[in-house]
Amino acid sequence: MSVFVDSNIYIYYFEENEEFTDKIEDFFKKNKDTATSTLVVKEICWYYEKKKEFEKMKNLINDLLKTEVKILDVTSKQILNACELKMKHKSIELNDLINYNIMKENDIETIFSSDKHFDKLPGIKRKFSL
Repeated sequence: MSVFVDSNIYIYYFEENEEFTDKIEDFFKKNKDTATSTLVVKEICWYYEKKKEFEKMKNLINDLLKTEVKILDVTSKQILNACELKMKHKSIELNDLINYNIMKENDIETIFSSDKHFDKLPGIKRKFSL
């Protein structure tokens, strides 16, 4: 079964965060069936755009696209469902609710993320034992 990988994991890895890099590499070695979303890819781009690291952004996204990770598209239905969920989960960012809907539609029950608010959402388990 796939594990959904959130943007913060990729950013920790790409930024070569000493605390996490080896553990993230180990995670990917042990978990070959991973997925993410086009929204996560966009969030990574936004992070590097904000830092004005355009060349790094392009290279990292290019590298990500060469991996075996499944990149799931965002649908308007998932966005609408996330907007409806936002009424109940006001403290959770809309992007994360969209990714939650992507996971649910693709029968993904585990997310690799440092975002603790995923623990509040039913039907998924957050993995972040770095």
